[in-house]
Amino acid sequence: MPEYDVVFDISRSGYATWWFPLGGAVVFLAIVAFARFKGIVEGNSSIGLLAAVVVVFGSVWVAGALFGTYREYWHLQAAAESGASEMVEGPVEHVGALPAPADHVERLVVAGRTFEYDEAEATNAFNQTLRKGGPLRVGQWVRIWHVDGQIVRVAIRRLPTK
Repeated sequence: MPEYDVVFDISRSGYATWWFPLGGAVVFLAIVAFARFKGIVEGNSSIGLLAAVVVVFGSVWVAGALFGTYREYWHLQAAAESGASEMVEGPVEHVGALPAPADHVERLVVAGRTFEYDEAEATNAFNQTLRKGGPLRVGQWVRIWHVDGQIVRVAIRRLPTK
C-alpha cells in the first residue's frame, strides 16, 4: 500500500491568520499614539477627536478581522476533523499561477477538480504557491481534502525506493 506525506493539515497548522488582526491593531494603535502625541504637543483638540474616531474604527475593524479569520479557521478545522471534507485523489494535472495581474493566484487541477488559492489572501486554508516554495508539482500523486474548494489537507504519495 502506498505511503503519503502530509504536507499541509489545518488541524496541525492551527489558527494561522492571527497576524492579520494583530497587524491591524498595531497600525491603529500607532496612529492613535501619533495623533495623541501631536495633539498634546500642538495643543490641538481636533487631533484628539481624530484619535477617538480612529480608536472606534480600529476597534471595529480588529474585532471584525479577528471574528472573520477565526470563524473561517474553526469552520474548516471542524469540517476536516469530523470527516465532512471531501477527498480528491489523483495526479496533479496542472499547477501554476494565473496570468498577470492575478499572478499571485494559483490554479491546481487534480483528477479533473480545479482549485484556486491566493498566496496574498489571509486564509487558514492551503495557499502555498509554487513561487513561494509550495510543495505541489505536475505529475505527483496526491490526496486533497477540501471544504467547498478550500483545501484543508494535502498528502503527497511517496515515491517507491529501490
